Amino acid sequence: MKKLSISAVLIFFFAVSITGQAEENMKFHGTLVSYPDCTINNNQPIEINFGNVGVNKVDGVNYTKDIDYNITCDGDADDAGLYISLLGTAVQFDLAAVESSVADLGIEIKNNDKPFTLGTQIKVDKNALPKLTAVPVKKDGAELSVGDFSATATLQAFYQ
Repeated sequence: MKKLSISAVLIFFFAVSITGQAEENMKFHGTLVSYPDCTINNNQPIEINFGNVGVNKVDGVNYTKDIDYNITCDGDADDAGLYISLLGTAVQFDLAAVESSVADLGIEIKNNDKPFTLGTQIKVDKNALPKLTAVPVKKDGAELSVGDFSATATLQAFYQ
């Protein structure tokens, strides 16, 4: 039993001495910067009112509405690293559509007529913002219930 304990101690000290002699082979460096804060729509909610939407006319084209928004950023940062992102809960049938209060109904957001997948980042020029639109979509084969609906999402602008 003593031989085993002495052997374990020697192996431990040998392993420690090997790791203690290793040379550094990694370096980490960078530059800390302060990006300006950006504001969407002067910190006011962006309201899209679809009005009366026919339950049998929801097809991802009908009722398309432009999303009118602006971006202002503090300071004089260039647009080289300005991005927007859309956050929200996506419906299972369309990753660019925000879940609504009605089952099988979502609000799809498009960036220049292409689906704007929630959680993705789009590089933008604040002097020529992309055209964003919103349109009701439904799950294939779904029969929508009559009644009011609502949905929410967060549009963010940031530098990176």
